[in-house]
Order: sequence, then structure tokens, then C-alpha cells
Amino acid sequence: MLFQSRRIAMFLGLGHMSEGGRTASGGDQSGARGEALGSGGEEGDAPVAATTEEDRSSDEQQLELDRQLAEMKELHLEIEAALRRTEQEHEELERQLMQTQKLEGLGVLAGGIAHDFNNLLMAISGNLELIKHVVGPESPATRYIDNAFIASKRAADLARQMLAYPRKGVNEVKPLDLNRMVGENADLLKASVLKGVKVTAQLQPDLPLLEGDPAHLQQLVINLITNAAEAMGEGGGNVKIATGVAEYGAEQLEKSRLEQKQLPGRYLYLEVADNGCGMDGDTIKRIFDPFFSTKLPGRGLGLTAVQGIVRRHGGAIFVDSEPGAGTTFSVLFPLPLP
Repeated sequence: MLFQSRRIAMFLGLGHMSEGGRTASGGDQSGARGEALGSGGEEGDAPVAATTEEDRSSDEQQLELDRQLAEMKELHLEIEAALRRTEQEHEELERQLMQTQKLEGLGVLAGGIAHDFNNLLMAISGNLELIKHVVGPESPATRYIDNAFIASKRAADLARQMLAYPRKGVNEVKPLDLNRMVGENADLLKASVLKGVKVTAQLQPDLPLLEGDPAHLQQLVINLITNAAEAMGEGGGNVKIATGVAEYGAEQLEKSRLEQKQLPGRYLYLEVADNGCGMDGDTIKRIFDPFFSTKLPGRGLGLTAVQGIVRRHGGAIFVDSEPGAGTTFSVLFPLPLP
């Protein structure tokens, strides 16, 4: 108790206490305390005031420290977010670089194949012309020869299509009727690859004309319909084709399978849907890769060309599919300027 009393006395500025409870100056403890705490006790007031100022200063310092710590935490979170964005941008740049390298490799391959392919087509077309003259116009074989000529012309268009993905070749841009193109090619394919497949079309009338390359867009339509038919296998199924004009927002266009996202607005669209086997997420990520195919070996350029053609026409392409639930390809084309 004596020790505690001494500490209290020192805190109050009363000096050292004797064992009798008196201060070293000879005063009584209670009297000294009264003097120290009284209105006239200047010596007792000074330590209390100083202690209050120290406490207040300590609280202010603690508040400032807490504020600085909060700012540092917030800055740390911002830095982490910036690092994540930088890492995502880096991964996207790497992916685009790999895609560019694929394009360059495919361009070299496509150029060589297209050149040799055209040479072969010239020989086939020439011999067909000679046969037609030999058999005469009244021969039953004339119809088959004409069909072979049509196939040769489509093969020439295919050579152009092979140059579409790597952005080579010359565009022949002209106003096109999308509904007419879809209808004509659907009718042609019914007699060949679409056996056992029912095709229905819902074409919006009076569509605005589409500015594009006729050969490339025809190949796009053929590839999408053929791909839908092949997805259903030998059992057959249904292919639904739809065209129209609709408004698309930024959130929808962000899902485009092209690197460059288009601006919100009105677009001319073509949809090809099937009720075939569908695709899982991993397959969807690879369907536009050159030579990737889940069907017959040696295939895999059809959808690659579709993506290249859409890219060249400044459009967008979406894929909606689930295993066992079919697949829908949606292609958007910008409307011509008024």
C-alpha cells in the first residue's frame, strides 16, 4: 500500500511520502492532495493537464495511423486488381499471337493448295467440255455433265474460301439478298448432304440488302447448313434456318467468338440450328481452330472459313450448344449505311 501511495503521490506531484503518510515537506497527505486538487493548487494542475494533452495526442496519432493503414489496404487491393487485369491482358495477347501464327501458317498452306487445286479443276472442266461435245446435246449424259460443271464451279469457289480465313484473296463486294442466297443453297443441299434431314426456314421478308462477297457468303451458308446436317448423323433430324434484323447490345456482342467486338446497334442476322448431338464447352472452344473436327478425319476447315468470312465482313458470330441439346450458330452482319 505504501508503494502504491507513493506512486499516486508522485503522479499528483506531491513528492515522496514518509511511512506516516506525510509528504517529505511535512504536510499531511490529504491536505497535500487537497492543495494539489484545489482551485489554487497550480502545482497539482500542471501534471494532469499535461497527461490529458498526451492522451489526446496519442489518440490522434492512432486515428491517423488507422487511416493510413486503411489507405494502404485499399491501395494494395487496387494493385492486386491491376495485376490481375495485366495478367489477363497478357494471356489474351498470347492467345492472339498464337492465332496470328495459325493464320500465317494456314495462309501459306491454303495458297499452295488453292493453286494446285485450280490447276486440277481446269483439267477437269476442259475434259467435261470435250465430253459434252462428243456425246451431243440429246444424250442422257448431258444432264450429268452439267452437274459436274456446277460441281467444278463450286470447287473453284471453295479455293477462294480457303483463302478467306487468312485474309487473302480479293473481295468482290456487292449488294446481296440474304434470303435468296439461303433459299437457293438450302434447296441445292437437300438432294445431297441433307438426306434424312428436314429443313425449315423462317426468313423475315423485306430484309435490307447485305453488302458482301457473293462467293464467300455462299460458302458461309453452305458450311453452316452442312455442319448442322452432319451433326445429326445417319439418324437425320431437323435443321432450322432463320434470318432477320434485330438490336444487339454490348453485353450480347461481348460473347462473339471473334477477337474484335462490334459496337451495339441493329444487325442483319442468320441463324442455323440443329437438334443433333451438341457440344461441350471444351469442344466449343476449338471448333474454329484449323483442321479441328469431331467428324471424319481430314475435315475441319468449314467453320474455320466461316469465322474468317464473318471477320472480313465486320460481323459477329455466336455459338449456343450443350451435349444432347443441339447447336445454334448465329451470324451477324452490319447493316449498310443509309
